[in-house]
Amino acid sequence: MDHEYYRYNKEELLRKPKLPLICMPDNEAVFKAMADEMVEEIEGNRRAGKKTVFICPVGPVGQYPYLVDMVNERNISLKDTWFINMDEYLDEERKWIPMEHPLSFRGFMERNVYSRIRPDLVMPEKQRVFPDPDDIGYIPGLIEALGGVDMALGGIGINGHVAFNEADPSLRPEEFLAQKTRVLEITPETRTANAIGDFNGALEDMPPFLRDHRNL
Repeated sequence: MDHEYYRYNKEELLRKPKLPLICMPDNEAVFKAMADEMVEEIEGNRRAGKKTVFICPVGPVGQYPYLVDMVNERNISLKDTWFINMDEYLDEERKWIPMEHPLSFRGFMERNVYSRIRPDLVMPEKQRVFPDPDDIGYIPGLIEALGGVDMALGGIGINGHVAFNEADPSLRPEEFLAQKTRVLEITPETRTANAIGDFNGALEDMPPFLRDHRNL
């Protein structure tokens, strides 16, 4: 089968998109725009006396330095902001990998986001949420209790997944869309692509499982 869309250039992608598309000059422009939009949402909700709930990725991550700088420089309180991270790697026992592991999303967020925001501005620890392999229903219940999500950010993987939401050909589309927080066995394509990016190709060092949240 000839998958012509793999050869589309920028002009063809933008000609008649089925979804709104914005073409930016480079990655840094994308990351800065993401951070700007996050800050705009937080500040707008603060003025309205509302909380802010984000579903956040660790990949892409280039938006976080901009976000941290803006929060610190503008004295933006995050006390009413919730970061719900999309996913976290699990070991063979289907437990969180240690925060010290180089692939830990919890470790990344602590080192590169939370610890870099001024203590008087950063949100409480209970508002820094990750999918818990021992409490599969927590995040769906939390989102319902918070009244929904203001914004979800993420990237698209090599096989078309969004936020590690790997395709499952055994499910009908409506069944796939109805899934919530769960444990996933990461597909060979994704493990290979991430091993190249994170471990110079050391596939044997990649965790085999991941706790994924999908309730968008």
